[in-house]
Amino acid sequence: MKNILWFLWAWVIFNIFIGIYEIYCYENRNVLNLETFPIWNSSIIATWNEYCRVDPRYVVKPYVWNFELLNAFYAFVFVFVLLYYPEGIVPLLLLEIISCSLYFLSLGYEFMVNECLYQTMLANSTITDRVLYYGISSIWIIVPVWLYISFTRSEE
Repeated sequence: MKNILWFLWAWVIFNIFIGIYEIYCYENRNVLNLETFPIWNSSIIATWNEYCRVDPRYVVKPYVWNFELLNAFYAFVFVFVLLYYPEGIVPLLLLEIISCSLYFLSLGYEFMVNECLYQTMLANSTITDRVLYYGISSIWIIVPVWLYISFTRSEE
């Protein structure tokens, strides 16, 4: 159980930094585009601009940012829950799993119903880009699932 708590704290701290990054990119979303890199080419924005190439919804469909802001919110709630209400960690992990799963489901749905969006993604990204960026995003399902299973088994 001690190793799981250590890993959970590492996950929470990592998520806080990612949450700050997501909020920063959200605040600067007006400079994201699929044609060129931002003029000031900040490495922070440039990396998100690259991510927009595998999920162009960030540029054309503002609702997708809600998933990022929700993830940032969870990161800060995790700290509160761990410090003051540790029993709440399992439901919070479940919410994180559901949120990221909904992101991927919405991505699949959008690509199925919007051929133009799908073709934009294909034109602006390589297979390697897609494997890399979708693989990175899947971490927000894989790690919480592992933690969720670990915590629910340790409670038995």
